[in-house]
Amino acid sequence: MGGGQSVLYGYCCAFLMKFFEPSAIIFRIPAVCSGMLTWFFGTLTIRELIGKKEAFVGAALLAVCPCFILHSRLGLDCFLFLGASTVSLYIFMQALKASGWKRLLFYTMAGVGFGINLYTYALSWLAVPIFLVLILAYLLYIKKIQWQEILCMGIPLGILALPLITMIVLNTFELPEIVTGYFTIPRLMEYRGAEISLKNMINNVPVLIQSCLFNDDYEYNSIPTYFSLYLVSVPFLVFGIQKAAVQMTKAVREKRMFFPAVVFMWFLAQTFMGLLIKEPNANKLNAVFFVLLFFTVYGMKESCRLIHKKRFKKYFVLGVFLTYSVFFAGFVNYYFTEYTSKTFPLPYFQAGFSDVLDDWEERINGKDVYVDAWYIFYPLGEKMSPMEFQLIEKGTEARDNIHFGLPKELEEDSFYFVFGDERSADRLTEAGYTMERSGMYRVFYKF
Repeated sequence: MGGGQSVLYGYCCAFLMKFFEPSAIIFRIPAVCSGMLTWFFGTLTIRELIGKKEAFVGAALLAVCPCFILHSRLGLDCFLFLGASTVSLYIFMQALKASGWKRLLFYTMAGVGFGINLYTYALSWLAVPIFLVLILAYLLYIKKIQWQEILCMGIPLGILALPLITMIVLNTFELPEIVTGYFTIPRLMEYRGAEISLKNMINNVPVLIQSCLFNDDYEYNSIPTYFSLYLVSVPFLVFGIQKAAVQMTKAVREKRMFFPAVVFMWFLAQTFMGLLIKEPNANKLNAVFFVLLFFTVYGMKESCRLIHKKRFKKYFVLGVFLTYSVFFAGFVNYYFTEYTSKTFPLPYFQAGFSDVLDDWEERINGKDVYVDAWYIFYPLGEKMSPMEFQLIEKGTEARDNIHFGLPKELEEDSFYFVFGDERSADRLTEAGYTMERSGMYRVFYKF
């Protein structure tokens, strides 16, 4: 989108488009793969840190909780952050548990993993350094990590971060872009550094809780009533975080290793990031959801420990299973029926309109066309390369007679393509425009 973020998703889609025609399926494949990585490595992490039985619970919840289903079904550019961070946390945990040359190997792999994270989403530029500062400070304090191990992780991380650092310096100081035959480090159309401020912290506290545990203002991020992890998860999650915080504090005082510290420090890093950014929501915070599920399972285990009689433990497990089953059944029924009919098309999820332009070419005959779709859908439909589209040079307002966005004042000799903006459709209808359907768009004209 011109802001230098989430480039890994774009690279994945570009690779797939080398072999397949662009389609919604192609654009969703990276999200599906990220969801599979989250499920697989998330289950392994729960198995290693909580227990084998709890891993089955974690695997089930990773498969049925709304936030993970939405993560795998929507091709949002930032969603690779969840999968990449889950893999990286697992590798880092393995490095802490390994010995000898395997330990150095895992630290090297962790450096590669966190380096890749930097290209999944711009907010990782903040979250990853915060996490590394917290976890390394703890490990150095308890003398669980050596400097050569930090070096093994830091070298690949630094190498992978170098192009990103170069891009930041280039755009911060308005230096000339770097163009070679193999790669380009461009000047960006916009820069999002101003969205991070300590002033956001107080106002963000309730928004952060709302976005993580319940739902935000975006229909593609969370489902009303069912929320991110179902309402039944909230007490377990809060209890799990509380127990982990107590055990973490005790471990620090006693200068001993607490392996769930890896997950706990990531939770702190994500929380601090969420407090600093402008208008936090579920997709901006997507990398925190595995951690929230981890603490939910952790809270379940700790809750079960409070029950001493085996018979009551069985009732507890059965009750939890049935409750989640009811929630999941209700969610599936609502999501694939009523939710779809109410929300299609989702805001910001438009379609290319090159076929509509082709069908109407003779009638348009060079006249202005206004489309209620973002500029990105024009080069997508025309299969236009970034070099040809020239985003920085030509901007995001128009290309020739094609204008992206509808005008404040209607022009009677222009054409209007409306995808899903009902207000604009009503406005055009009330103004006396004729409407015809073409593909997934409605075309309005007045001559």
